Amino acid sequence: MLLDVRELHAYYADSHVLQGISLQVHEQEAVAVLGRNGAGKTTTVAAIVGLVRPRQGAVRLRGADLAGRPAHVVARSGVALVPQGRRVFPDLTVRENLLLTARTGAWTLERACELFPAIPALLPRRGAALSGGEQQIVAIARALLRDPTLLVLDEPSEGLAPQLVEQLGAVLEQLRASGVAILLVEQNLALALRVAERVYVMNKGRIVFEGKADALRDDPAVLHQYLGV
Repeated sequence: MLLDVRELHAYYADSHVLQGISLQVHEQEAVAVLGRNGAGKTTTVAAIVGLVRPRQGAVRLRGADLAGRPAHVVARSGVALVPQGRRVFPDLTVRENLLLTARTGAWTLERACELFPAIPALLPRRGAALSGGEQQIVAIARALLRDPTLLVLDEPSEGLAPQLVEQLGAVLEQLRASGVAILLVEQNLALALRVAERVYVMNKGRIVFEGKADALRDDPAVLHQYLGV
């Protein structure tokens, strides 16, 4: 087991946002977490990567419990986050954004440029001058240059045109095929089912469905009730 989240509870002030979340990601597996706005998806990500301290539960990466540890400790353990909204540093060049937190490992700048052929032309440009799609490319490449054990993506299709979402799906499929373990948090059902082997559906801070992607695709009741499809 790569990532093992057990009975995770998290609050914002007195609001009980996560109410016993449990999910797993195996080595070299792609898993998606789906749900409507307010379901608790981003809070789940925040609790896993150390941005929110859970009050109860475990977050284990290859057996080491990271629940409540600071974000930099979680990052050093091998968890790399592609955050919602990309959060590219606007005043730094793309090269500086990519190399600022890079680690020595299998993922190099050259390899990232092979995955994203648009990056070489972007390297001298500042983050503020990038389009949303270009920022997403940089955010994913920046996370990969951390040489992650687990790549966590929070709503990566948000704000992207359909053509760019299609390209994003192709990239995530390549990463999955290369053995990168992925936790994809999304509202885009088509993208999630394209990339993920297993799926969790959240509603009001709880997991309401867990199963293979094909099982969710063939379950109209869950699709309608929790995802509005």
